[in-house]
Amino acid sequence: MTDAKEKETPLFTDDQPSEEENGQKPADTAVAPEADTPAIPAEENPVDPPILPPTVDETYAPPQNIFEAIHRKEMSAVLTFLENKTNLASTDENDRTPLQIAAGIGALEIVKLLVDRGANTEAPGKDGRTPLMLALSDCHFEVAEYLLSKGVKVNIASSTNYTPLMQAAAKGATELVRTMLPKIDDMNVQNNEGRTALMIAVRFGHRDIIEMLLARNASLQTTDIHGNTVASLAETPDLKQYLAERADAERRMAEERKKGKEENVVEEVKKNAPSIFIVIGMVIIASAAGYFAYYQYKDLKTDRSVIPGHIKQAATAIAAAYCARSTECREGKEAFTKRCTDQTMPRFGLLLLEQGGEACDQNRIATCSNCLGSLGCDHTKNLKLDYLEKTCKSCFKACEKN
Repeated sequence: MTDAKEKETPLFTDDQPSEEENGQKPADTAVAPEADTPAIPAEENPVDPPILPPTVDETYAPPQNIFEAIHRKEMSAVLTFLENKTNLASTDENDRTPLQIAAGIGALEIVKLLVDRGANTEAPGKDGRTPLMLALSDCHFEVAEYLLSKGVKVNIASSTNYTPLMQAAAKGATELVRTMLPKIDDMNVQNNEGRTALMIAVRFGHRDIIEMLLARNASLQTTDIHGNTVASLAETPDLKQYLAERADAERRMAEERKKGKEENVVEEVKKNAPSIFIVIGMVIIASAAGYFAYYQYKDLKTDRSVIPGHIKQAATAIAAAYCARSTECREGKEAFTKRCTDQTMPRFGLLLLEQGGEACDQNRIATCSNCLGSLGCDHTKNLKLDYLEKTCKSCFKACEKN
C-alpha cells in the first residue's frame, strides 16, 4: 500500500479545453499526460460565455435589440435595427459589439452586412480578441477568411498573447495559415505559456501546417516556460524523432554559419593585411610627429608683450645658443636655427621671470649660453624644459635689470 497516489496533470482536460488551443487531437493515438507540463491556467484561457439564441415563447416575439437579432441570425431584424441607426460600437452585457457577436457565432452574411455598414473590424473585446480571433476560436473559418480578405490585422494578440496564427495552427486551418503567413512579422512570437505557432501546431500534430511554418524559418530551438522544446511537444514518436533531427540539423547549420563568418573575417584581414599595416604605420608616424611637436613647442607660444625688453634680450641670446647646438645635432641648416630661436625665446624669457634674482649681465648670459650650447644631442633633439632647469638652473633664476 502506498502512502500517496501519484498525481497526473494532463495538458488539457475534457471538461476545460484551451480557449485558443482546442484543436483536434489525433483520433487513433492515445496521448499520455506530460508530467512536466502543468495545465494551462484557467485565467490565461478564459471560457467564453455561451453564445446561444435567447429562449422564445411558442408565440414569436420580435427581437428587442440588434444583439438579440444577431443571436437569432434574423437578417431582416438586423436590417431593421441598422435602418434605425443602431450604434455599431455599442456593446451587450458581455461587452461585445454586434460584429464580435456575429463573428463568434459564424453568422457570415450578418458579418458581411455589418462590415458593409462600417462596423469596426479591428475592435478588441475585453479579453483582447478581435472579430477575427473570435471567429477562429469556434472554427468559423469562412468568417475568418472573409475578414482576412478585408485586410484585418494578423500581427495582434489577445490578453494571453495568443495570435490569430496560433489559433489557426491549433485548429488545423491550413488554408488560413497559408493566407496569413506572408503578413506575419515574427514567426517566433510566444504566448503567455512561451509557445509559438509552431509549438502549438506540433502539439496537435498538424503536419501540413508544421511544414509551412518550418519553411518560413520558424525556430525549432524555442522552449516554453515549462522547459518543453518543440520536439518534446509532439504526441507521436515519428513526429518527435523527425523534429528532433530537424532541430539538430538547424543547430549544426547555425554553428557552421557562425564559423563561416569568423573565417571570412580572418580571410578578409589576411587579404587586406598589407593595406592595414600601411595605414597603421602612417598612423604611428603621424602620432609620433604630433607627440614630438606637442612636447617640443607646447609651452613656447607665449605672448611676447609680457616679457620686458632686458629679459627678452637675454632670452634671445640664450635661445640662440640652445638652437645652435640643436641645429648642430640635427645637421640642420641656418634657417632652422633662426626658426628655433624665434619659437623658444618666449619660453626662456618666462623662465627668467619666474624665480631667483640675478642681474642680466653679459657674464650671466655667457654662462647660460655655454651651458645650453654644450648639451648632449639626445637632450637638444627633444626640448625638455624641466631637464634644462635642473642642468642649467643658474641660468633661469629671475633676471634683474642692471
